[in-house]
Amino acid sequence: MAERRTLAHMRERLPLLIGLILAAISAGCGSSAPTAARADGHVYWLTNEDGGKLKRVPIGGGPVTTLARNLKGPNALAVDSTHVYWTSPTAGTVSMVPIDGGDVTTLATGRANYSIAVDGAHVYWTDLGRFRFGSYMDGTVKEAPLSGGHMTILASGQPSPESIAVNGTHVYWTTWKDVYRAGVSGTVNTVPVDGGTVTTLANGLVDSVATDGKHVCWLDSDSGTVNAAPADGGKLTVLATDQFYARSVAVDGTHVYWISYYGYPYDGTVREVPVGGGKVTTLATGLNFPDAIAAAGTHVFWANHGDPHRLDGSIQEIPLGGGKVTTLASHQHPVALAVGP
Repeated sequence: MAERRTLAHMRERLPLLIGLILAAISAGCGSSAPTAARADGHVYWLTNEDGGKLKRVPIGGGPVTTLARNLKGPNALAVDSTHVYWTSPTAGTVSMVPIDGGDVTTLATGRANYSIAVDGAHVYWTDLGRFRFGSYMDGTVKEAPLSGGHMTILASGQPSPESIAVNGTHVYWTTWKDVYRAGVSGTVNTVPVDGGTVTTLANGLVDSVATDGKHVCWLDSDSGTVNAAPADGGKLTVLATDQFYARSVAVDGTHVYWISYYGYPYDGTVREVPVGGGKVTTLATGLNFPDAIAAAGTHVFWANHGDPHRLDGSIQEIPLGGGKVTTLASHQHPVALAVGP
C-alpha cells in the first residue's frame, strides 16, 4: 500500500477535498498510449469524483479502467493477487472487489476506517475512532481474514492511528501527534499479526510508514527526517534530513522513496536514498501536489492530486535511479495509489 493522508493534511486541504467530490470526469478519460511492456501488472488508484471511484491503468501505459463506483469518500487502498481493498472513512467501511472488477464486498464496518494493508491471509486497517475535543483518541488497529470471518482488534486506545503496513509477521502503524493535548506525541508502533504486545519504535510527528519485509521506514515532520529500522527490531537510522514537507514513503528492499511538496502547484519532488544510508537523489521535480507513492519492479509510481478546478491530476512513473517521467493517466484526482497484478 502506498498512501499518505494525515488528518492535519485533510484539514488544510478541505477546499481541495470538496472540489474533488464535485469534480466529474468521464470513465476512461486520461488514458495513455501503450508502450513496450516492462512487466505485467497495473497501477490502481482511488478518486473522490462522482462519489468515489476505483481505477487502474496497465504498467507501461494503456486504457484507464474504472473497477468500482460510488465508494463514498474512499481514502486508502491495497492490492493482492486477486482483489483490491479500500477504506471509506465517510461510510466507515472496508471493502474489496476482484482485480478485474465485479461485485463490491463489504468486509467490515466501523466509525472512521482510514488506512489499509494486506498480506496473504488477512486485511489490516486503522479505525480513527470517535472525534472529540478536536482529536481522535480511541482509535484501533484491526484485522480480518480474507476468506471472511471474525474481526480482531490488534491495538486499542490509539490516538489518530493513520498509515499502516504489514510484512507477514508484524503490523506497523503511525499515530498522529495531538496538538490539543500536552504530552501526547505521534508514534510508530508494531504488533505481531496474531496479536500481542504493542511496541513503540519511535516518537515524533510521524506521517507515513512502509515496509519491505526486512526494513520499516517512516517520515517525521517534526524532525524533518526519513528514517529506517530493521523490521525485527534494532537501531534506528536517519536516512535523510531537512525533509520537512515529505508526504508519503515507499521502500523496495534497496532504496527508500518519498514525495514532498511545499503547498504550491508544481513544486513537488520524488527522492530516493539507499535503505542502509547514503546519498539522497532527486528523481523528479515540478510535480503537481504529489500525495501517494509506490515502488515496484523497475519503476517508482506516484499520484498527483493537482487542482480539482483544472482537472490536472495524474498518475506518473519514473525508472528506478532516475530518467524520463511518464504520465500513465491524466485528468485524474487520485487520493491513494497501489501497484499490483
